Amino acid sequence: MPLPVNPMGSPIFVAPSSWGASNDARLIPNLIKLPNVSGALLEDHSKRSSEASLAERLASRLLSFKTMTSSVARYLDRRWHSDLFKTLDKLFDADDWDDGFALPLEQSFETFLRLIIYLHPTKRPGVGLSPRGYVLASWSKDADRIVIECQPQDELRWVLSQSNEGRRESAAGKNRIQRLVDLIEGYEPDRFFKDGDKVTA
Repeated sequence: MPLPVNPMGSPIFVAPSSWGASNDARLIPNLIKLPNVSGALLEDHSKRSSEASLAERLASRLLSFKTMTSSVARYLDRRWHSDLFKTLDKLFDADDWDDGFALPLEQSFETFLRLIIYLHPTKRPGVGLSPRGYVLASWSKDADRIVIECQPQDELRWVLSQSNEGRRESAAGKNRIQRLVDLIEGYEPDRFFKDGDKVTA
């Protein structure tokens, strides 16, 4: 079963600046245009889906995810390829795959990449997959945690839980990437997205 890698917030990605809307965020509308990046792969997947084995379909989708990542590599930290690719290899391991999970969606991974470019976190997220094929990103600080489900077309669903004066409280929302920071401002998002596990190399 493909569970989040390092689910308590251990890193798989880092960018050198703060978590807030980055300079690269202005470029989001022009990044990762699926028809150019993976449209041919999507068409090919459709034609062969009924014939391909699970291992073949996972390998094909893994290649698509890596191609999408490479297309925006210049906006990411230098260690992005080695760290993220290793994580993707684990998530797409056919030997550990749960048959109840849908094949991960390219459109969800597109949103994930755009989220990372927009936030520019200095603390790397844990990465996982939901049963519906959506990519998950999670950050934590001590017992506090935010988990974000990346849906197609820049849509996010998120759940946040934290301790406040000894009591647990939680919040949840559904919004587009550009609204996330504003909506969780009251929960001190700095502690999730930066400091803590900062990596500068």
